[in-house]
Amino acid sequence: MDAKHWLSLNSGQLITNQFVADVLKITRKTASRRLKTQLSCADLFLLCEHLNINKIYALVELGYIDSSEITGYISSRYLSHQTTSSADSPLIPTSTTYK
Repeated sequence: MDAKHWLSLNSGQLITNQFVADVLKITRKTASRRLKTQLSCADLFLLCEHLNINKIYALVELGYIDSSEITGYISSRYLSHQTTSSADSPLIPTSTTYK
């Protein structure tokens, strides 16, 4: 599915080349060219922010990344925090100093 159609379905509004151009602050011709090839992640993120669409969902659904990459990343981060002692983890304070 192309990005313009997908964005239309997920935003509930008609996405046109001119809309994309306006959001990205580029010409309609440039927007058409980018849509015809593939939007960069930066362009997709700007459109998602403007349309209030989850960026990760867009990356997966439009084929930029595979969902297994997301679950693998989350699993590895979760496991690394579970096996890290509090002294090694920058997220868990080792002591509290009160003045």
